[in-house]
Amino acid sequence: MRGRDEYLTPIMKQELKRAISSILGEGGMEVLDFQLRRCMGAGLLEGLIEYPQRLYICLRRIYGDGADAIVMLLGEALIKTYDLDISSRRLLLLIKEGSPDAGEKLREIWASLARRSFRSGGQLHEYRE
Repeated sequence: MRGRDEYLTPIMKQELKRAISSILGEGGMEVLDFQLRRCMGAGLLEGLIEYPQRLYICLRRIYGDGADAIVMLLGEALIKTYDLDISSRRLLLLIKEGSPDAGEKLREIWASLARRSFRSGGQLHEYRE
């Protein structure tokens, strides 16, 4: 995270953790975090924020073709919880792309969900199917 949004990083991590836990559960998230640290030297939350393309490559190693489904489920959870103006397919493409522009767009998305959570006092509802 760069510049004026640096203060949002802890909130981003908290909100991303909440969304991922709603999909994988706490135990599933811990296992995935462990596997990602072995694969890329960074955990799940750090990977999403700082190294999205590397994260995706590791997800492919771990889940194979299921990696796309995991990212798209995360996208759906974030879209419904934070009313984001992006499709889960577009989120997947940004994560896969790895360009500086894609990275900046992802940082904007993470910052926007952190701002929404901050404004709501952390009272946004967790995503549930």
